[in-house]
Amino acid sequence: TSARARRIDVVVVTDPDRLSRDLVDGLTIERDLTACSVAVVYLVQPAMGTLERQLRGVIAEEERRKIR
Repeated sequence: TSARARRIDVVVVTDPDRLSRDLVDGLTIERDLTACSVAVVYLVQPAMGTLERQLRGVIAEEERRKIR
């Protein structure tokens, strides 16, 4: 991928649920990008902590479940 090939150094996302509406998938994507030295920046709140990102992920997952 572009991250592994070091072609990108940052991924800009408006909100955590735009990266993924599945908590585990979102955490995995973020972990994999970080392992490739790619920063993930959330525009809604750039200094968002891990706990808030995870809470938003759980909420997004529930919203997706309701929509289905």
